[in-house]
Amino acid sequence: MTEQFLNNYSNLYKKLSPIPSYSNFYKQSNDILHFKLPNHGLHLNINRQTSQYTASSFSISNDSSIYFSLAHLYNSQNDKFVTFGKLYYPTKVLNSMIIYKLKPNLNLNLKIYSNLYSKSYISIILSNINEKKASNNEWIFISNDKILGHRYLKQFKTNTNSTSTKNTIANTTSMITIGYEVWCSLSSFAPSISLGIKHDTPNNCFSLGLNPLFGRISSSYTANIFDIFSLYNGNKINPSIAKAGIRYVYNLYSMESKLELGIINDQLKLSINNNEIKLLFKKFYFNNKDWNFKIGFRIDKNGDWKNYLGCEFTYDNNDLSASKDMESIQPKEYFPTQISKSVDNNNKISSVRGNLHSKSASYDDSKLDLTEKKLSQIIK
Repeated sequence: MTEQFLNNYSNLYKKLSPIPSYSNFYKQSNDILHFKLPNHGLHLNINRQTSQYTASSFSISNDSSIYFSLAHLYNSQNDKFVTFGKLYYPTKVLNSMIIYKLKPNLNLNLKIYSNLYSKSYISIILSNINEKKASNNEWIFISNDKILGHRYLKQFKTNTNSTSTKNTIANTTSMITIGYEVWCSLSSFAPSISLGIKHDTPNNCFSLGLNPLFGRISSSYTANIFDIFSLYNGNKINPSIAKAGIRYVYNLYSMESKLELGIINDQLKLSINNNEIKLLFKKFYFNNKDWNFKIGFRIDKNGDWKNYLGCEFTYDNNDLSASKDMESIQPKEYFPTQISKSVDNNNKISSVRGNLHSKSASYDDSKLDLTEKKLSQIIK
């Protein structure tokens, strides 16, 4: 896939959108608890910067059948717009995107999903970004199911604390972020809403989310810890930092809950929850880190893991390490799929429920409520 390929160009995206979207509200915990595994089978990715302003990516996969994909990215010389396109074969699916800076504080994000064998649709996002007020205001329309959405995020910097040691003086700044998103289907007028607040420091992050229509409360905490998996460099330990995270989600209506634990470092990622265990191992080859190898799998509650085993080889001639904590500009970032009604399995309540793409902040990627339909992925 092209996730890392796009991450390498997120500096440009940050110039276009310096204040993050509410869709990335739970990014710190999702990076630890919901990291992406290679799909089942073998995969080869080749990502290369072809010029100062262009880059291309080629992928081939083998999972009972052979699949290809070709992607291309272009950014303008004045950093005013970015275009991206990805074609899948033999499924003949085309994903395309353009981010255009209409005004100094106004961005247009147009995403198109085209499929010869099913319905195509577009997503239009207008972002009003105010750096002085540290806010991001987004209006979103998705032609599929005629869904209209609004996202808002605002950041508040809190007091700066100075800590000193014998040889160094370090300043740390904490930040409080609040936000919400509201969705409504123009065909059925079924709504969905999500609220969130979090506190960030350089070493930890605490977040709290609420979805009142679903009765869902989510709390998460992430922190930097000493990396017990640090590799030895000669007789000295090569120092590095690992990240650990925990999330607890509770549903006030169905009384169901979910606990998730995770830990990641540069080479190993591990996540455990009520339903599955996920493990990902990543190894760099050569000193310049152009090549990397990933192998990952998950074990479901039935003990099956063979159907989830995947291996991925990737060549990237860009600096991979510089993009670890940057935002991704993948075209599949926003796509609510449907808004419908459902009833709890205990038949005690009936509430409006909205199924959004798993990247949406509303559901915090938790997939908690067992009475809901699975979150469908429009773009795989």
